Formats: sequence, structure tokens, C-alpha cells
Amino acid sequence: LDAARDRLAAAPDGEVLELLATARLRRLGWAGRFTEALGPSVRLLAGAVSRSDVLRLTAPTVLGLGQAGRFQDALQVAERHLRSAAAHQDDLPWLAGEIEVSAFLVHLWSGDVGRAEALLRAGSRPRRSFSGHDAFSTMGAGLVLTAHGQWSDALRELRLASARLSVIDPRGLAAFALAAQAVAAAAAGDGSLARRLLAEVSSTPLRASAAVESDVRLHLLDAGAWLRRDGLRADALALARWCAERGLHRTEAEALHRAVLAGHLAGTSGAAEAAVVDRLAEVALGLDGDRPRGL
Repeated sequence: LDAARDRLAAAPDGEVLELLATARLRRLGWAGRFTEALGPSVRLLAGAVSRSDVLRLTAPTVLGLGQAGRFQDALQVAERHLRSAAAHQDDLPWLAGEIEVSAFLVHLWSGDVGRAEALLRAGSRPRRSFSGHDAFSTMGAGLVLTAHGQWSDALRELRLASARLSVIDPRGLAAFALAAQAVAAAAAGDGSLARRLLAEVSSTPLRASAAVESDVRLHLLDAGAWLRRDGLRADALALARWCAERGLHRTEAEALHRAVLAGHLAGTSGAAEAAVVDRLAEVALGLDGDRPRGL
């Protein structure tokens, strides 16, 4: 992209430069580099959008807003551009499904499991693209079951999703699916499977899973908690710092909650623990949605 822009410097073409800039934002978004991509992408997506290259910014932007804890903003962006995406069904047949997947995740992150389930059911109807979007229909079912604490059923669905992704994974969701499966395996009591999955995640390239890297890291933390790994509190605080540096306040709140839990289990107390609780309250109360308030 830089080389193409430099070649155009002598005789710039405004339209082509815009396409290059949008292509850069899209790749930054899918790479999870939201400090660079989120602001410009939100501005480009404001209002009515007809250009397909701008519409392709929708899903990574929704994911970025969701991980920042801006759930309502994220869902508004998804809803606003879903109809436009449907109009591009012929040239971008996967775009509507991509946006639905991002909205589904935001519903889960906000604590609105019912809306996530409704979106998953709606995606199974004819002429909808959600159910055919890679293996995410099965993976989504596993994530909903995880939210309900139905660990054995969640493990079954997530195992199936990972199996499908091991055969074909055009977008790069395998790391995300494996991390979610590791949590379900550990919670269901299959420690050996959970440890094997954790090792597999560490050797799997993130690809498009980088757009939800904070969630992948949170899954790894949760799997470690179920396995009673040492150093959980330190790992949770490290993840919270990592998220705070990137403005991913939704996952920061989740990580801080894990740190408080780990401290409680370890019987720690004092000023350090109070500081974590204070920061958790500060972050969570600044987010919308039921789950941050619950944390």
C-alpha cells in the first residue's frame, strides 16, 4: 500500500488515494490496531455509505467499538450498514454475514445473551449469510452455551467449529475458536484437552482473530483459571494493562474482574487489592450494557 501511494505521489489520483487509505484502515482493523484505525473508520462510516470499500470497514469497526465498551455505538454502526451490505450481495456475498457476526459478539460482550441468541437463530433462515459464514454458526452456538455455563454442550459445539476450521478457514478464525474451546474443556473438567488446546493456540497464527485478540487473551486467562494455574492475578493485571494501553476498556474490565477473583481465592487484601477494585469500578461504570455493571 505504501509503495502504491508513493508511485502515485508525482501524479496523485484522489479516488485511488482514497481507496488505498480505506484498504489500509481495513487491514489495520482486522489486525486489531484500533488506536490507528477506529477513529478514521468511524468517521468514514458516519451516515449513509454506498461505496463497497467503505462498507467493508463495518465489521472491524464494530468489533473495535465493542472491545472499547462502546456497545451502543457498535450496534448502531452494524444496523446502519447491514441493509447497504445486503445490496452488495452479488459482489460481496460475505459482507452481511461478517457484520452480523460482529454484532453477535457485541451482544455477548455487553451481556445481552438473549439478543445474541436471537441473531444466531435469525441467521439460520433462508437467504441469510450468517449461518454460512465459515464455521461461525457452530462457534456462535458454542459461545452462547458458554455464556449459560453449559460447558459440556459448549465444548461439543466448539470442538465441531474447530474441526471445520481445521479443514477450511478463509478468514482466520481458528485461534479464536481454539481459545474458546480451551475454556469449555477446562470448565468441563478435561484438563488434558484444555492444556493441549492452549498449546495449539500459541502456535496458531491470529490472522483475522487479531481483531478480537483481547478476547482470545481473555479466553486463555479463563482457561488458566479453571486449570488453577499459578500467577493468575499477575496475568490478569498484565492483560488489563495491555487492554488499557489500546483503549480496549471492555476487556480491561473483564481482566480486572479476574484479578479481583484471583486475589479473593488467594486470600490477598490491602491497598493493592483496593486499587484494583477502584479501577474496575471506574472502567466498568464508564461502559454501557448489563455485563459491565454486573462486573
